Amino acid sequence: MNNKNRKEIAQDTLRYMNEGKYLYQGSWVDFSSAQQTSEDQSETITPEKGLQLLARFRAEAGAAKLRMEMQAERGAGQDEIGSAQNRLEQQAEVEVEQVLIGSESAQSRLESEPADVELSTASIRVAGEATVRTILDLAEAGTKQVGVLNFASAKNEGGGFLNGAMAQEESLAASSGLYATQLRNPDYYKTNRNTPSMMYTHYAIYSPDVVFFRDEHFELLAEPVTASVLTLPAVNYGQVLLKGEDAAQSKQIMQERMELALALFAASGDRHLVLGAYGCGVFRNNPLEVARWWKELLEQEGYGLLFEQIVFAVLDHSKTKETIRAFEDVFGTA
Repeated sequence: MNNKNRKEIAQDTLRYMNEGKYLYQGSWVDFSSAQQTSEDQSETITPEKGLQLLARFRAEAGAAKLRMEMQAERGAGQDEIGSAQNRLEQQAEVEVEQVLIGSESAQSRLESEPADVELSTASIRVAGEATVRTILDLAEAGTKQVGVLNFASAKNEGGGFLNGAMAQEESLAASSGLYATQLRNPDYYKTNRNTPSMMYTHYAIYSPDVVFFRDEHFELLAEPVTASVLTLPAVNYGQVLLKGEDAAQSKQIMQERMELALALFAASGDRHLVLGAYGCGVFRNNPLEVARWWKELLEQEGYGLLFEQIVFAVLDHSKTKETIRAFEDVFGTA
């Protein structure tokens, strides 16, 4: 598909969003109500609010991980009371302030939950396909509460999809009503445009139940599907190096932003996530590092216990397949 055709697809998508309908095999498919709701309920999440939620769900993930470890010890026949006390003391030394914002402490939450409720971590798989394909597969399986991470431009709504570019965000924007929800949230773009650092900011846009009406080949669907989308910019590591910014700090910020994404999905009630090689490609974050950071957050930090399913959609057209191989090395193959 050439650039001209991609631009035409983008213009058609704009028209479908504005009209709230499209013609499919001689019949009109109306999604105007769902589109309007998605736009009206989309919201800008400031860094201040985001970091509050991150603190809350970091504590919740840690508490869930501790509970699961206690359950495993009980299953192994160890002294549950002494073991739990020791672990709570250890956790208190590491987490001086262990708070669930606007709620009870992590320790109180741990003690108040039924001890016999078995915890389980999310299933994780790597799919060598476009994000839109994964969204459609989940919809076909009847999966609800789906959250999708948009590897977003910090400065331009929809990335460059109107100009015919076609990376991950552009594919999402060309296939759905996402772009209109982003236009409703200008503060995200204004702030990042005025930020000199190529690490950008923790500003985010959460767009609930975005209407997807094209498949991964940009063919129209007989019936649209919905999935919520989190617009959050990765650190542009290549530009960080080029401009002489602090590379070590940029990696710390990148890891925190990935954790922020998980916290925002958890706060929004999403249970099935579509993630991927966030910030790799043109932003030049190392795929193996990114995969390992996801794994650390999901497994070591306990975030996997807050979700049911994680799919890493990694579309890798390169000859070396370096990116998808990195994720398969870290998470295994299906």
